[in-house]
Amino acid sequence: SVQNTYFTLPVLFIMISNHYPMTFGHRHAWLVLTIIMVAGALIRQYFVLRHKGRNAVALPAIAIVLLIGLAAAIAPRSSSTGATTTETPSAAQVQAIVMQRCVTCHAEKPSFAGFQQPPGGLRLESIEQIKTAAVKIHQQSVATQAMPIGNLTKMTDEERRMLGRWIAAGAPTQ
Repeated sequence: SVQNTYFTLPVLFIMISNHYPMTFGHRHAWLVLTIIMVAGALIRQYFVLRHKGRNAVALPAIAIVLLIGLAAAIAPRSSSTGATTTETPSAAQVQAIVMQRCVTCHAEKPSFAGFQQPPGGLRLESIEQIKTAAVKIHQQSVATQAMPIGNLTKMTDEERRMLGRWIAAGAPTQ
């Protein structure tokens, strides 16, 4: 009962967290979750004390500061920092990356165990499909690094930068 009281808000967040890849896709996701849990417990403690007649406004204030600090710390950064070159990769280079890192799941017939169809119906088997999905690829693989899921296919930071440069250049297919 006590745990339910303090972890209701964090559990609700965890239930909808698949909409926030900057939390679960972060390299220190365990720390992100811990901070969210502490902030949720502080907010809940405020309400517990308030029902007892105490108005401890410092508790939600601390929680808000924690959450704002966390949001600032995990916000996606520009992918151009640390880039070794500014050359736009060719469509063939991009397609090779996507074929190696993404197509196991995002194919008409995925080869990754457990997938009967491509997640979200997103297929990335041709350069035209990749170009059409460029915004999604940037969001999921470059900005938040949430994909490939759990980085199971071992996409490198350089490959992410290459995808980012290609997309920034307008995703040329020639």
